Amino acid sequence: MSQSPVDATAPTDEYLDSWNQLSQMIRNGRSFSGRERNCCFLNTGQQRFADVSAATGFDFPDDGRGLALVDWDQDGDLDAWIANRSSPQVRLLMNRMQTDHRWVAFRLEGTQCNRDAIGARVTVITHAKEQRPQIKTLRAGEGFLSQSSKWLHFGLGNDTLKRVIVHWPGAESPEVFEGLESDLRYKVVQGTGHALPLEPRSGVVLPPSELMPTPSQETARIVLLQRHRLEGIQFTDFKLQQKTLVPGNRSPRLINLWASWCQPCIAELAALQERANDLASVQLSVTALCVDRVQDENADPALAQTIVEAWDAIEFGWAETDLLRDLTNVHNDVLYRQRSLPVPCSFLLDEQGAIAAIYRGPLEVDQLLKDVRLLNRSPPELAETAVPFSGMNVARRFSPHGVNVARAYLEGGYLDDARIELEMYVRQHSNATNSNARTDSNRNRLLQAYLLLARIAQQQDRTRDQVNALRQAIQLEPTEFDARIELAFAVLAGEGDRDAANALLSQARLLASDNVDRFVRLGQAYARIGQVQQAIEFFQRATTLEPQKPEPRFNLAIALQLSGQSASAVTQYSQLLETHPGLIEAANNLAWLLATDENPAIRDASRAIELAASVCSTTQNSNPAYLDTLAEAYAAAGNYSEAVQVVAQAIEIALKDENAEMVQKLRQRRQRFQSEINTATERE
Repeated sequence: MSQSPVDATAPTDEYLDSWNQLSQMIRNGRSFSGRERNCCFLNTGQQRFADVSAATGFDFPDDGRGLALVDWDQDGDLDAWIANRSSPQVRLLMNRMQTDHRWVAFRLEGTQCNRDAIGARVTVITHAKEQRPQIKTLRAGEGFLSQSSKWLHFGLGNDTLKRVIVHWPGAESPEVFEGLESDLRYKVVQGTGHALPLEPRSGVVLPPSELMPTPSQETARIVLLQRHRLEGIQFTDFKLQQKTLVPGNRSPRLINLWASWCQPCIAELAALQERANDLASVQLSVTALCVDRVQDENADPALAQTIVEAWDAIEFGWAETDLLRDLTNVHNDVLYRQRSLPVPCSFLLDEQGAIAAIYRGPLEVDQLLKDVRLLNRSPPELAETAVPFSGMNVARRFSPHGVNVARAYLEGGYLDDARIELEMYVRQHSNATNSNARTDSNRNRLLQAYLLLARIAQQQDRTRDQVNALRQAIQLEPTEFDARIELAFAVLAGEGDRDAANALLSQARLLASDNVDRFVRLGQAYARIGQVQQAIEFFQRATTLEPQKPEPRFNLAIALQLSGQSASAVTQYSQLLETHPGLIEAANNLAWLLATDENPAIRDASRAIELAASVCSTTQNSNPAYLDTLAEAYAAAGNYSEAVQVVAQAIEIALKDENAEMVQKLRQRRQRFQSEINTATERE
C-alpha cells in the first residue's frame, strides 16, 4: 500500500523511509512489477467491455505508463500516444480501421470561466439512443503524467446527432445546440449560442522507425562527466613494499584489477603489454593490481608473479581492501545499480588523479587510447562520446552538475542531502584551477554553490557555516551584492558585530549604483537592523527613480509607518493604491492607520471600514489579520457590536490555523470591545 504524506509542508518519516526502501530495492537489482502491457477494452454496448488488447495490437511487450488520445491524422478517429518505462519510451499508434461510422468533435473556449474551459461537461444526445447520452468532461490531465487533446471526440456509430449540451464551469444554466452535423469539428465559444465548424488542419506525418534492440553484454565503458577525485592510491608491490600513487602527477594512469585465475584478465594484460609503445605515446601509465590475496588470504602469490614476470611495461602489485572499497563506492555512486566490481575492471585517471572512465570487463586498447586523448576536452565534447547511443541531450534542459542536483534536493526539503552534494562540488572545483583559469560558467556555478550552502546553513541555524560560505562567495566574486547583505545579517546575528554589519552594508551601497531593486534591498536591510531612517532614504531614492513601481513605494510607506511618520505613510499608501488598487497588504495597512492612529487629523473611520471590508471581501473573510483590521475600523467608528462579531470570526479562523499568538491578541481585542459595550450600557 502506498504511503503518501498527509502534511503538505513536511514529508513524514514513514513516507521518506518508504522511498528509501524502494530506492534500495532498485539499487539491489530488483524492480517494480514491470511488464505492465497496455490494455484496450471495447464497449460492447451491453454494459460490458471486451478485452481487445491483442486484436488491436495494443499489447506490445512494453512496461506501460502514460496514455494520451488525439485525432493525430484528422481522419475522425482517435489515435494513441503511449509512454513507457521501457524502450521505446514513446509510441504513436495510428488508428487504421476502415469504417463509415460517424463522429463529432468539439473545441471549447471559455469567456466567463477559464479560457481553456477546463471542467466543462459536454453531453451528446443522438436520435437512436436519446436515453443513453454520451458525456465527457474536459480535463487538464488524465492518468499518469498524461494529457489528451483538448478536443472532445465522440464516436456516433451509425447514429445521428439530435442535440449537444455544454455545462460551463460556474455557469447557472447550460447552453444547448441543435442542428449540428456529424463528421465535423466545431469550435464552441461560451455565450455565443452557436458552434462554428472548423476545417481540419494538415496532419503531421511521422514516418515509423524500426526499433533495433541493443544486445545485452557484460562489458561496459562508462565515461564520467562529473569526475571523482581519489586522494591517494595505496598498494603493495610484488616485493611486499608499500607504495602510494600521489594524485596530480600530470600524467594519466590506468588502474587495472585482475586475478590470476581470470583468463580474460590475462588476455587484457597481454594486450596492454603488446601496445606499450602506443600507451607511452599518450603518456599513459598502467598499474595492474591483483585481487587474489583479497579474495583468498591463502592464495599463492607465486602464481600471479609467474604469469606477469615478463611484462615490464606495466607496474604490478597487490590490491588492498581499502582501495577496493573506495573504487567500489565510486562505481556505485556513478551507477545506480549496486554491484560488486568484476574482474577485469579498470579505472582511467586524469592528470589530477580523478577517475574519468570506468571499464567493466575487458577493455579495448584502441578505445582506451581515444579516451586518453579526450581527457582534456570540453564537457559537451565529452558528453557526445560518453553516451553509447544516439538521442536528444536532456542536459540542455537540466544540466546534471552538483549545483543543480543540490537545488533539486533543496526544493524537496532534503537539506542535508543538498549540503552534502554542494560540499562535494566545492571540494572538486574550488582548488581544481586558479580563479583566472575558471570559465565563467564554472565560476558562476561555484558562486551559486557557496550561496546555496549559506542558505542551507541559515535554515539549519548554523550561523558560523553561513558566514564562512558567504565570505567564500564574496572572495570568489567581489562584486556580489546580495551576499554582502546576507553576510551583514549573519555577522550581526552570530557575532553581534554591528560595526562589521554596517561596513558590509556600506560596501553594498557602493555596488548599488542607480539600481532600483538594489536600493529596495538596501532599504530592507537597514530596516531589518533597526536603522529605519537609512531605510527611508533608500526607499525614497528608489521611488524617485521609478515612481510607478509598487515595491519601492510600498516599502517606503511601511518604513514611514514604523518611524511614526503616519501622515507621510498615509500619503504613500494612498498614492500606491491609486495606481495599484489590487495591493491587499497596502490597503490593509492604510486601513489600520486610519482606524488606530493617535492623531485625530489622520483617523478616518469610514474610509478605514471601506478599505478593510474590501480587503476581507477579496480574501473571502479567510485571513484573521485582515478581519482584525476590519474590527478595529468598526471600533473606531464606535460600532463595537459589529467589531465583536468580526473579531469572533477572526478568532475562529485563528483557532483552526492553530495560531496561538493571534488567538491571544484577538481575545484581548474582543475583551476591549466588549468592555466598551458594557460601559455604554451602564451609561444608558
